[in-house]
Amino acid sequence: MKKNSIMEFTHEVTIQRPIQRVWHFILETDNLKQWADGYLGYEQINGNPREEGSSSIHRYHVMGSLFEVTEEVIEIRTYELMRLKQIMRGQISEVETTLTEVNENEVKVKMTYTFHMQNAFYRLIASLTKSIHRRRIVKIVEKLKTILESE
Repeated sequence: MKKNSIMEFTHEVTIQRPIQRVWHFILETDNLKQWADGYLGYEQINGNPREEGSSSIHRYHVMGSLFEVTEEVIEIRTYELMRLKQIMRGQISEVETTLTEVNENEVKVKMTYTFHMQNAFYRLIASLTKSIHRRRIVKIVEKLKTILESE
């Protein structure tokens, strides 16, 4: 892989809930504990949680290790788009969540994770971890769907 290599994964589901309910659930940072495996919590650095321009530190326990991810909210378009920038150990990621209303009780949710491998170590192991990242993203989005539809 070349310098500043990129890996991108997208997963989309249709959730049988009103767009307002899905949006508010995704926007509420405390709900991450329900649908993001290993999520421990966050510390707000500036601004309000999930407000455009705000930043926070999120903590995860994954595969026996503690990870801290610095997150900056890049863009919010109510009921439509949330774009985040995440930085962890030399790896910059962008997470884009888009919502598209199908009808009053159904919404398509699409999450795209883009990993920018700026650290030589991550570029080296990127090809080995590609399937792990893909499975994790599918699991996160599918778990979101299951939780919201089981309410």
